[in-house]
Amino acid sequence: MPSLAARIESAFDDAVKDAQRAAEFQALMSKADSIRDTVVAGCDKKRKKLSALRKEAKEAQESGGLSEEEASRLTVRLDEADGALQQARRLRPVTGSLFIRLFLGSVNVKVSHEEDRKKLKEEYNKFKSRTNLLFILIPLSWAANIYLLSDWLSYTHWITVFGHIWLLYYYVTLALRENILRVNGSRIMSWWIVHHYISAAMSIVMLTWPFTSLHEELMPSFTVFFLSQAVVMQFQAFYQRRRHYSLVAQGKASQMDVTNPEGLREYNTTALLVVLVVLLMGTYCFELYLSYSMLHAAIYHPGLQLWRNPMFYKQELQVVFVGAAFAVLAVGNTISLVRTVSDKCVRGSGGAGGGSSRPADAPRPATPEAVADVAAAGSRSPSASPGVRHRSVAKQ
Repeated sequence: MPSLAARIESAFDDAVKDAQRAAEFQALMSKADSIRDTVVAGCDKKRKKLSALRKEAKEAQESGGLSEEEASRLTVRLDEADGALQQARRLRPVTGSLFIRLFLGSVNVKVSHEEDRKKLKEEYNKFKSRTNLLFILIPLSWAANIYLLSDWLSYTHWITVFGHIWLLYYYVTLALRENILRVNGSRIMSWWIVHHYISAAMSIVMLTWPFTSLHEELMPSFTVFFLSQAVVMQFQAFYQRRRHYSLVAQGKASQMDVTNPEGLREYNTTALLVVLVVLLMGTYCFELYLSYSMLHAAIYHPGLQLWRNPMFYKQELQVVFVGAAFAVLAVGNTISLVRTVSDKCVRGSGGAGGGSSRPADAPRPATPEAVADVAAAGSRSPSASPGVRHRSVAKQ
């Protein structure tokens, strides 16, 4: 057995080698950053040069200086050059949206390594999967508070407050992750990011709502709504995962796209479609009902005095804001659903005229399986599921 001194020397040599490898890695990273900066710095000038050349080629063709065949060939080359510059521009450091900068500052959130980008998407999906159960437990705790604990304990409003604190954390986290994912190539619909902004704002307002008789009257409706949302979320998450795995396998979705409920499923899902449409439409109607209830209460409830001096408001602003937010979410979700179905039907009708002569890459007819993409319009209001889709399929 080697002596203690020999083993220490061996460990020292290994540590020195690792330090040397780390230094080499840092040098390579610095060189890569330098190459990136050099490439990105010249992209804008080269794009302007390509635009000038394109204009010059068009003028030469119009004046007869270039034949139609030669002009076509040069146009193809210019398009190829523009595509190459687009690849280079993707290396540009990106600080993201204002929402990202408010939390992280002006730092680069663009991830260059492909595996790291996939990890971002995987962690986003894991976060949603791991938190789905809480969307059942929170409304259940509210129901227990309303029908059981309130009879035994003198003060239980903290249970409701805790639920809204968690919802605020959840929606801010979702919005932050989705903004970063979008910077790194995920094709997330803008509406669903806005949806989470509104949901987070609703959670903040609900936290400031004092525990009044109107709050107590509306809490059962909120609890039923959130519990129904939780059921829809569980059903929808299962559906989305299965569709996304199929799309990735078929090459119709990329690994960077989050679980996508908007693509085409290649097996019969008519029964699943019916269930999803019923659940989603029921959710939107429930949102509209809550909006109507709160706005009606803001005007006619005896405990509210909307027309008095705003300096004396106690809960009026909370009622109006949450009621209006429910209306916006319901309308936005419904428009998203209608546009999804409309886009799918339009795209599907383009390939409906042919039998076996239809090209392999042509759009498919608008079958129930294709229309099943309405499941994307998911619905977490303030606990609604983020809806995501591919622009390549149908941009909302």
